[in-house]
Amino acid sequence: MNVAKIVDFARGGADGVVNAICFGCMVGNASAAVIERIRRDFDDVPIVTAVYSGADDPSRRMVLDAFVAQVKAHARRRRTAAPASLGERLQRLAGWPH
Repeated sequence: MNVAKIVDFARGGADGVVNAICFGCMVGNASAAVIERIRRDFDDVPIVTAVYSGADDPSRRMVLDAFVAQVKAHARRRRTAAPASLGERLQRLAGWPH
Protein backbone atom coordinates (compact mmCIF):
# COMPACT_ATOMS: atom_id res chain seq x y z
CA MET A 1 0.00 0.00 0.00
CA ASN A 2 2.86 2.36 0.84
CA VAL A 3 4.57 1.90 -2.53
CA ALA A 4 1.25 2.15 -4.38
CA LYS A 5 0.52 5.50 -2.75
CA ILE A 6 3.99 6.86 -3.59
CA VAL A 7 3.42 5.85 -7.22
CA ASP A 8 -0.08 7.35 -7.13
CA PHE A 9 1.27 10.71 -5.97
CA ALA A 10 4.09 10.64 -8.55
CA ARG A 11 1.72 9.63 -11.35
CA GLY A 12 -0.68 12.37 -10.26
CA GLY A 13 1.96 15.02 -10.85
CA ALA A 14 3.24 15.70 -7.33
CA ASP A 15 6.47 17.69 -7.29
CA GLY A 16 7.70 15.66 -4.31
CA VAL A 17 6.65 12.77 -2.07
CA VAL A 18 7.42 12.10 1.60
CA ASN A 19 7.57 8.43 2.58
CA ALA A 20 6.86 8.82 6.30
CA ILE A 21 7.68 5.70 8.32
CA CYS A 22 8.23 4.68 11.93
CA PHE A 23 11.64 3.55 13.10
CA GLY A 24 12.05 -0.19 12.49
CA CYS A 25 8.91 -0.53 10.33
CA MET A 26 9.46 -3.39 7.89
CA VAL A 27 6.85 -2.11 5.42
CA GLY A 28 8.43 1.35 5.47
CA ASN A 29 11.90 -0.07 4.96
CA ALA A 30 10.69 -2.22 2.06
CA SER A 31 9.07 0.78 0.39
CA ALA A 32 12.24 2.83 0.89
CA ALA A 33 14.14 0.12 -0.99
CA VAL A 34 12.22 0.73 -4.24
CA ILE A 35 12.13 4.52 -4.12
CA GLU A 36 15.05 4.95 -6.54
CA ARG A 37 13.20 2.99 -9.22
CA ILE A 38 10.02 5.03 -8.68
CA ARG A 39 12.04 8.26 -8.90
CA ARG A 40 13.56 7.19 -12.24
CA ASP A 41 10.19 6.13 -13.64
CA PHE A 42 8.58 9.47 -12.83
CA ASP A 43 10.92 12.15 -14.15
CA ASP A 44 13.25 12.14 -11.11
CA VAL A 45 10.51 13.31 -8.75
CA PRO A 46 12.07 14.03 -5.34
CA ILE A 47 11.14 11.39 -2.76
CA VAL A 48 12.39 11.40 0.81
CA THR A 49 11.94 8.77 3.49
CA ALA A 50 11.28 10.48 6.81
CA VAL A 51 11.82 8.11 9.72
CA TYR A 52 10.04 8.97 12.96
CA SER A 53 11.84 7.54 15.97
CA GLY A 54 10.31 9.60 18.77
CA ALA A 55 13.60 11.35 19.46
CA ASP A 56 14.48 14.86 18.34
CA ASP A 57 17.02 14.44 15.55
CA PRO A 58 18.69 17.71 14.46
CA SER A 59 19.73 16.22 11.11
CA ARG A 60 16.05 15.66 10.21
CA ARG A 61 15.59 19.41 9.66
CA MET A 62 18.58 19.52 7.30
CA VAL A 63 17.25 16.56 5.28
CA LEU A 64 13.80 18.14 5.00
CA ASP A 65 15.27 21.52 3.99
CA ALA A 66 17.24 19.80 1.20
CA PHE A 67 14.09 17.94 0.14
CA VAL A 68 12.09 21.18 -0.07
CA ALA A 69 14.81 22.72 -2.27
CA GLN A 70 14.67 19.66 -4.56
CA VAL A 71 10.87 19.91 -4.79
CA LYS A 72 11.05 23.59 -5.75
CA ALA A 73 13.72 22.88 -8.39
CA HIS A 74 11.67 19.97 -9.78
CA ALA A 75 8.57 22.17 -10.02
CA ARG A 76 10.51 24.89 -11.88
CA ARG A 77 12.04 22.33 -14.24
CA ARG A 78 8.61 20.84 -15.02
CA ARG A 79 7.10 24.25 -15.73
CA THR A 80 9.81 25.14 -18.24
CA ALA A 81 10.24 21.71 -19.89
CA ALA A 82 8.49 20.84 -23.12
CA PRO A 83 5.70 18.33 -22.53
CA ALA A 84 6.68 14.75 -23.33
CA SER A 85 4.88 13.03 -26.18
CA LEU A 86 2.37 10.32 -25.34
CA GLY A 87 4.82 7.69 -26.59
CA GLU A 88 7.60 8.99 -24.34
CA ARG A 89 5.30 9.01 -21.32
CA LEU A 90 4.12 5.45 -22.00
CA GLN A 91 7.70 4.25 -22.40
CA ARG A 92 8.66 5.86 -19.08
CA LEU A 93 5.70 4.24 -17.32
CA ALA A 94 6.58 0.85 -18.83
CA GLY A 95 10.20 1.24 -17.72
CA TRP A 96 11.73 1.51 -21.21
CA PRO A 97 14.54 1.93 -21.91
CA HIS A 98 16.21 0.24 -18.94
